[in-house]
Amino acid sequence: MSAANERRPLLVFLNEVAGGRKLLQAVRERQEKVSGVVVAAPQNQPAVGQLVDPGELRDAARARVEVTMSVLAEFGIDSVGEVMDPEPFLALDDAVRAHEPGEALLSCLYDTRFGFTRKDLVEWARARFEPDTMVTHIPVRIEDDAIRWDVIHTLVVATKTVAAPDLVDRLKERAADRPHRYTIICPRADDVSEAEVVGDLASTLAELYRADVDATGQPDRRDPDLDLHRRELALARGGSDRAGARDHREAGRAHRGGPAGHGRRRRRG
Repeated sequence: MSAANERRPLLVFLNEVAGGRKLLQAVRERQEKVSGVVVAAPQNQPAVGQLVDPGELRDAARARVEVTMSVLAEFGIDSVGEVMDPEPFLALDDAVRAHEPGEALLSCLYDTRFGFTRKDLVEWARARFEPDTMVTHIPVRIEDDAIRWDVIHTLVVATKTVAAPDLVDRLKERAADRPHRYTIICPRADDVSEAEVVGDLASTLAELYRADVDATGQPDRRDPDLDLHRRELALARGGSDRAGARDHREAGRAHRGGPAGHGRRRRRG
């Protein structure tokens, strides 16, 4: 096989945000043409919420990678994952040099900039890597979605029963009545492993994607009430429907396995 026709890896780069439905679609469209899929994320500040501890930043990056890998696995796509340098341009450069992908999918916000000169990450990547590695921007528009009148951006909090069928059905029913974008967070629970939470969260995200519902999510090791407050503030600053966030907060707390629990977690085969 000639070098021009040689199948090369596909790099999925998650800058600040976990990949959603559009990213999944892009990977599925390319899976038969690549030698493998690499999921990488820098240890930088997530787009929603505010982290200050370096350990929290690494945990958040690892969670973005693991959830994305698990969602891909739900659709039969194997992948490997890496947590990279905190600086996005160094992380992306290291990932491209290490794996030599034929294409890099950049999941990041519009107008993502870095450094003192505020360089545009997507433009920088295209100038540096193309034509050897093509760069495709998979945009995430959190602020735009938050202020759109035709989309309800809703915060969902659930851990132990994040994959409970009745919760998933409720989210799909709401999205069928009016377009929703869900942000799902899974605060830590002492009696549930993070691996189990990742798997259950990925199962729920996959169910929503199959129903053409936009959603992102990740587990979180921090104090549940403090993390919820931070997320609500972040969504409120973007103009999201706080009433909807409070509504789903109560639903999610019920689904964390407390006295008001509404059903069992979906068992994964």
